[in-house]
Amino acid sequence: KDNPLTARVMVNRVWQWHFGEGIVRTPSDFGLRSEAPSYPDLLDWLARRFMAEGWSIKQLHRLIMNSAVYQQSATNDPAYGKIDPNNALLYKWNLRRLDFESMRDTLLVLGDNLDPAQGGRPVRQVETPRRTVYGYVDRTALPDMYQVFDFANPDMSTAERVETIVPQQALFLMNSQSVLQQARRLAARSEVAQAERVEGKVQALYQLVFQRAPTPKELQSAAAFVKNQPPLPAYRRTQYQRQTQAARERAKAYTKRYNRPAPAAIFNNIPIPMSPIDKLAQVLMETNEFLYVQ
Repeated sequence: KDNPLTARVMVNRVWQWHFGEGIVRTPSDFGLRSEAPSYPDLLDWLARRFMAEGWSIKQLHRLIMNSAVYQQSATNDPAYGKIDPNNALLYKWNLRRLDFESMRDTLLVLGDNLDPAQGGRPVRQVETPRRTVYGYVDRTALPDMYQVFDFANPDMSTAERVETIVPQQALFLMNSQSVLQQARRLAARSEVAQAERVEGKVQALYQLVFQRAPTPKELQSAAAFVKNQPPLPAYRRTQYQRQTQAARERAKAYTKRYNRPAPAAIFNNIPIPMSPIDKLAQVLMETNEFLYVQ
């Protein structure tokens, strides 16, 4: 309590986590050369409240998330936009893309495949259903998928991640075996599979992915997309099952011989058969509405 800088720095980091930018936009520099806080009184008040509540981070999260400013929508207001074009005063919610960990976990949730177990040893396989936070990070061999989605450099302390928009991110969502598998699992969920008509399947997918019903125009467009796709030949499913079984046997033999997990490349070369409704599920998982926090 004798050094209020500690509380201010911590409060600013938590605020940055929720809003994308801190009240002080240089989270590692509160010195004379740093940028002035956008809300100095708010920063001081949060720091005092944080200390008064026993330095409880949980209470701080609850305070921020129950506030009106956190619960705003991202709808633009032209009048306020002229006064505050950078939204420094938070007259609306800043659109934020899901970070890599949140995106991967959400894909697993949609596929009804996320392992909710807490604790335990880290896992090496990227394809595991464990939460991404339990992924093993090898500083000398960081998986390409981590680097494509702006994962923090494990060799240094990182106050905030640099966000990029590069073609490799879209290509990953289009071609990754793990994404295709989750799209198939999403389309196979009971809410979708039990719908008899295409329109019912579309509505179920929208509810699962976006937690809302599709607009009439979206419903018509998505249903037309599904109906215009060529049906999946039955032999493709049988072929995929045979290839997957052969890959499992090769992976088992590899593990037995080398006493370590088999490389994912054993499975990555197997083309995944996608039905029309599987393709629509994948399309919805690549939209901005899914990838960005509204």
